[in-house]
Amino acid sequence: GASFPFKTPETKKIFDKISQALKLLEINCCVAHTECRIDDKGELKLLELNPRLAGDMLGSHVIELATGEDAAGKLVEVALGNSISWEPKRNKGAALIGISCYQAGIFIGIENLQEVLMMPGVEYINIWTKMGTLIKPALFSNSDLIGRIVTQGKNAEEAKNLAKKAFEICKIKM
Repeated sequence: GASFPFKTPETKKIFDKISQALKLLEINCCVAHTECRIDDKGELKLLELNPRLAGDMLGSHVIELATGEDAAGKLVEVALGNSISWEPKRNKGAALIGISCYQAGIFIGIENLQEVLMMPGVEYINIWTKMGTLIKPALFSNSDLIGRIVTQGKNAEEAKNLAKKAFEICKIKM
């Protein structure tokens, strides 16, 4: 799973390092998807930097739930040559978590889908696995996920906890 916004004692270090990399690469196109790690010596290692929205419902759903701003829409406006402003309308947190099974089997559905959808903070459930598909635990690849649960909370930590609770009560039928 993942949550937004990301705030830790290292946030400024991450922001500064990524800003420097964006400047060096002359990327100033509105959005940048970045992935990094902080090693055991406290050094930041940049793994990926691309001028695109984060995928997997992060850029399209999670950021908007947290800020009230439509990042995908803003990107389209920039691509059309329009100027934009980024003015968050709310200061909340949002998160997503993958839905996966603990053993292999034929996917029949989520028995209590409506119950999960009605949980506090649950905003979206996206099931992309078709009924009748052989599924297996998602140990090595996101392609083994059944779908995603997206939540909103007062902050990122609360949203992450709500997503975990929602996943924990999912009754995957096989």
